[in-house]
Amino acid sequence: LDTNLDGNFVVLEGWRKQLSDVSVASGHRHQNRGQEYLHEAQLFSTHADKLTKRNIAVRSKMLQACNVESHGGRDKGGKLPMLTDRGVALRDLRRFASRAKAWASSEGSSVQWDDLTVQNLHDSYMKEPLVTPNLRSFMEEVNCAPKRPQFILDCAWDGLFKDVMSSIEWFVEAHQLPETSVVFLSLLCINFHEFGNNMENWEQHLESLIQGSEAVCIIFPSAVAHCLRYQVMEQIQLCVDHMVPCYMASPRGVL
Repeated sequence: LDTNLDGNFVVLEGWRKQLSDVSVASGHRHQNRGQEYLHEAQLFSTHADKLTKRNIAVRSKMLQACNVESHGGRDKGGKLPMLTDRGVALRDLRRFASRAKAWASSEGSSVQWDDLTVQNLHDSYMKEPLVTPNLRSFMEEVNCAPKRPQFILDCAWDGLFKDVMSSIEWFVEAHQLPETSVVFLSLLCINFHEFGNNMENWEQHLESLIQGSEAVCIIFPSAVAHCLRYQVMEQIQLCVDHMVPCYMASPRGVL
């Protein structure tokens, strides 16, 4: 802020403090289309990671508060025992990916975004209090209303998560899916705090998921060695048995 020779703030109309530097940043605009000051642009650029981390923390606290209020303070009220009820909206999947990318760019992650695998997220991120504060799956944290998945998305856990998201976007673009579309991705829909209970009778769960879906998308990793062939064949067989369309996706396209 600008000051006079006496060290007091320079004000207009008796109260409006003035900036000492009114230089504007080229190409930067506020949401109201107003120009952004240079010092603002430098602040957000220099501390982008910290600001993103703070935003994620605030959003997680708000989600936690909303969950408690909507369930009358009963923590168990939001749990969905059936995996077939744990569909997550496409928009929430995208938000999760943005949060995961911000986390991978912060001091809390030992793996950078370009090297981050699905397994890394499971091991180091999914059980974090900011992600699943009520010891549920991510899906149950963001919206505990039961939703039948329309599309089943399967990926190799050794594959890069950024490649998984690129593959999903290819599938979404090919089918022109709205962001309200409901999908099932195990990383977001399985409760890893109760992993054993979730994985009992997995074959039956998988068949029920596929049988009630509109399509299955199998996401192939960039490295062929990471592909579990028996798992892929099992899903293809289930699709054939129940006459459910099956698609193959990679970071380069979808078939």
